[in-house]
Amino acid sequence: MPTVPERRRTPRAPFSGKVAARVDGTVVSCVGGDLCESGMLLYPRRARTVFGQPIRLTFSLPRCAKPITVEAWLKRCQLVGDQVAWAVEFLAPPQIRRKIRTFVFVGHGAVRDYDERDSNEQVELLA
Repeated sequence: MPTVPERRRTPRAPFSGKVAARVDGTVVSCVGGDLCESGMLLYPRRARTVFGQPIRLTFSLPRCAKPITVEAWLKRCQLVGDQVAWAVEFLAPPQIRRKIRTFVFVGHGAVRDYDERDSNEQVELLA
C-alpha cells in the first residue's frame, strides 16, 4: 500500500506533558499528544465543545523554568480510539514559536528559556 505524504505545515514531535486549557473561565486538564510550532494535539480529561472560543493553554517544555502560556483556537475535534482529541492552532508570538520549533527539531530535547533581550535570534540549546 502506498504511503500518504505528510500534509502538515510544520514538523511535529511527541509531547505527553500536562496542559491546562482555560476556556470561558473554566480550566480543563489535558494531556498533550504531539506538538509543533503552529499547534498541538490535546486529550482533554473531560469532553467539552470549544469551537469558536479562544483557549488559553499553559504547559511546560522539558528543562524550561517558565511555563509557556499561549492563546489558541480549536481547529478540529475528533475521536482517537475512544478518546476525544482537540487539534488546536496557536496564536503565538515569534519567540514562543522559536522555543517550540527548537524543541521539535532537537529531538524533543532541552531548550532554555528565551529572553527577548537576547541578541541572538536563535533559541540556545542546553549542552
